[in-house]
Amino acid sequence: PMPARMPGDREWAVGLPAATVAELVEPERLVAVPGAPPHVAGVTAWRDRVVGVVDLAAWLGLTPTAPDRALVAVVAPPGGREPVGLLVPRGVRVLKLPLPNVASQRTFPGLADRVVALVEAGDQTIALVDLAELTAAPGA
Repeated sequence: PMPARMPGDREWAVGLPAATVAELVEPERLVAVPGAPPHVAGVTAWRDRVVGVVDLAAWLGLTPTAPDRALVAVVAPPGGREPVGLLVPRGVRVLKLPLPNVASQRTFPGLADRVVALVEAGDQTIALVDLAELTAAPGA
């Protein structure tokens, strides 16, 4: 799993392309899906449709996000696939791009196939999530 703090007390963050986020919503009711993988938080209603919700932290191998302390980021996956919800902590931030950054030389065991890039931006390392991989995951 990815550490909460990096060596040298460095903070990390997870990034999503803002253009893929359709809406950030309060989860009205999250319904568990029996037999689903641990990273699948359940399903919820969004704009008169049912969307699957993936716990982004759990999918990345981190401590799962408590649903009562979370929002759902509804994203449009690549390739025109159905929207999916990502359970994210309420402290989510939106950063204006472009953001000065450099490619990171850091590595995280088990994370390589889940991110498209790691970048250093200011005092944080940002892992850019691979949405195609996330939405192709079993149960997503």
